[in-house]
Order: sequence, then structure tokens, then C-alpha cells
Amino acid sequence: MIDDAERTLVVILAAALALLLALSILAVVKFMQLLNTLRSVAEKAEYVAEAAETLTNSLPKAFGSLAIGRIFAKAFNAMMNKSFTGKKGK
Repeated sequence: MIDDAERTLVVILAAALALLLALSILAVVKFMQLLNTLRSVAEKAEYVAEAAETLTNSLPKAFGSLAIGRIFAKAFNAMMNKSFTGKKGK
């Protein structure tokens, strides 16, 4: 039948196969955790990109309004300065 050498070899191979199976399962679990982390990072990056896009779309409108406001403020200040300097000069 099976001698001691063959039996020892079968036990060693079975132990090595069990160890390899356990390590493979652990590697798959860690890989799945890594994929979940990467998915989370990608979702956060997508949110940040959308927020940046929204910001860049709204900035020209805000700065356009700000520029118009500055023009009106300068015109108002110029008219006020002329009216005050005109009254003092008379």
C-alpha cells in the first residue's frame, strides 16, 4: 500500500495546499477592501470635481456682478466728490 514516505509527502502537500488556500482567501478579502476604499475615494473625488465645476461656473457671474457694482460705486463716488468739491469751491 502506501509507505511512510508517500504518506509524509501527502501530508506535507495537503498542509501546503491548505496554507495556500487560506492565503488566497485572505488576499481576495484584502483586495476587496482595497477596491471598496478606492471606490470611496473615487466618489469623494467626483464630488469635489462637481463642486469645483459648480464654483467655476458661478464665479464669472459673481465677478461680473461685482464688476458692475464697482463701476456704479466709482461713478457714485465721483459724482459725490464733484458735488462736494463744487459746493466748497463756490
